[in-house]
Amino acid sequence: IWGIAVDNINHKIAVCCYRRDAVLLFNETKELQCRINCPFPTCVCIESKRRNVVVGTSGWGVFVFNERGELLNRTRKFKCFGLCISSESCILATNSSESKVSIFKMNGKEIPGFGKSGKKEGDFEWPVGIGIDENSKEIIVADYANRRISKFEEKSKNYITSAEGLEYPVLAFQGVRCL
Repeated sequence: IWGIAVDNINHKIAVCCYRRDAVLLFNETKELQCRINCPFPTCVCIESKRRNVVVGTSGWGVFVFNERGELLNRTRKFKCFGLCISSESCILATNSSESKVSIFKMNGKEIPGFGKSGKKEGDFEWPVGIGIDENSKEIIVADYANRRISKFEEKSKNYITSAEGLEYPVLAFQGVRCL
């Protein structure tokens, strides 16, 4: 198991099963609603409004499925180990292939992301986790290789601050739009 997402509005739970090339979607009574076949799933979010299941993969990019497991859209190929949904229903995905955060519409269309490879403030070496703090409206990104967690403004994507010298952060937390 790599990633888990909880949709508290529609009472769904999605679980990534990396070695089985699948995401399992459960309903509120813990019954399996459907199996979504997807190569090497690493992270998952549920978009509550449209009930879409968004899956990041190790090398195949991001896939968008409906709650019946039907593929709706997909992005270009890259390594994604963390993703979340913005307040505008955009997909923010850690792009470990290019050391940045890639941003996509639900239809798979890429829009400008942020970050670049490096060690300076706002740079990434291997971003692996991402979330949005609903209270502060800040994007929080875990950078495994730079050993830090960085904050950015959700709307402008401007760098705010970092917590440095962490022991290989991966960022798994609650209180954000996506686990």
